Amino acid sequence: RDPPPRAPRPRPLAPRITPAEAQAHAAFVASLGEKAVWLRYGGAVT
Repeated sequence: RDPPPRAPRPRPLAPRITPAEAQAHAAFVASLGEKAVWLRYGGAVT
């Protein structure tokens, strides 16, 4: 039996990474190229 659906959080969680870390991650993912496995899982290259 599936568990009951969960209600959304009353308030979204605050980001756990800094803007600089997010930018570094985006640059790394972009360096992987258009055939990167990451892109199959919704990771967008920005």
